[in-house]
Amino acid sequence: MNGSDELWVGVIRSMHARRDGCLHATIAVLSRAPRAVEARTLYAQGEETGYSAEAARQFAFNRACAIVLDDGSEASRTPNLLLPAESWKEGRVYEVALNGSTRHLRGVQLLRRGDDYVRVTFEWVEQAESVA
Repeated sequence: MNGSDELWVGVIRSMHARRDGCLHATIAVLSRAPRAVEARTLYAQGEETGYSAEAARQFAFNRACAIVLDDGSEASRTPNLLLPAESWKEGRVYEVALNGSTRHLRGVQLLRRGDDYVRVTFEWVEQAESVA
């Protein structure tokens, strides 16, 4: 933005062409501090998958690119993220590398479904309780 490395994530809500040929867009800002992460799905014991854990690791079947919109660091904000729709399952735990450390998060609630993504709330969980 404005010639800097700063990035925001937003959604175009409406777009209108003016008579002078210019376009006017109304954009809803989703995050002013988004962070792209790679989310690795941690499957619960007994959870049905179409491939083995070894194949998932080798071919990255259990990985998805995601965007953390808000990590919940401000008490008044609910943590939420965007991820591919096919990766979403309520209660599923994901491992992400964030700020140089590995953390686990659990998807809590679907907020919005797009054609190829979902916006969901999540909660940070301790590694011991992440896959029960």
